[in-house]
Amino acid sequence: MKYQATCQICKTTISYQYPSWRRKTCSKECKKILIKSHKGEDHGNWKLKGKIECPTCKTMFYPHRGTKKHCSKICYTTAQIGKKQSLETRIKRGKAHLGEKSHFWKGGITPINKKARETFEQKEWGKNIKIRDDFTCQLCNKRGVELHSNHIKKFSDFPNLRLESTNGITICKECHMKIVTGYETVWKDYFYYNLKVRGFL
Repeated sequence: MKYQATCQICKTTISYQYPSWRRKTCSKECKKILIKSHKGEDHGNWKLKGKIECPTCKTMFYPHRGTKKHCSKICYTTAQIGKKQSLETRIKRGKAHLGEKSHFWKGGITPINKKARETFEQKEWGKNIKIRDDFTCQLCNKRGVELHSNHIKKFSDFPNLRLESTNGITICKECHMKIVTGYETVWKDYFYYNLKVRGFL
């Protein structure tokens, strides 16, 4: 069984054997004219072919999607270096993968105390405490070491003061482990005095 169609260029009748072929032209000459009409007269132009320039490496490429602007993931990652997302965007992205929405979800087995310490608000609190104290340990005045944002009044005993800026002090890991841990009540008055002298209390 043969199938028939009409050439889109010269309007002659075409016969072909299988329906999957779906021929559009009768010859190579008509096919060239059809391709040229789709691409435009100046078919050597990159823009008419659909190629765009990558803003990172300046190479011409065919975009995979209409909104894609980079030729590869490496160029996209390179372009994102130095850019900071807004606070609203970070909160929105965090909530999008929270709890059952995360592929790491195991049915809610994380302890409540650990879950409270890893919230976005708690991390922002720790970051702001270090910025306020100029990334300096308030006991040994060291910089460039591992720093902890320590709660003056215990995290577990005073849940209402967990996000208070006046309940935080920056100390290094060594001072935290060797001096402060186990003697929080002894150091409490000194930490409040430190904040008062610097005008934060």
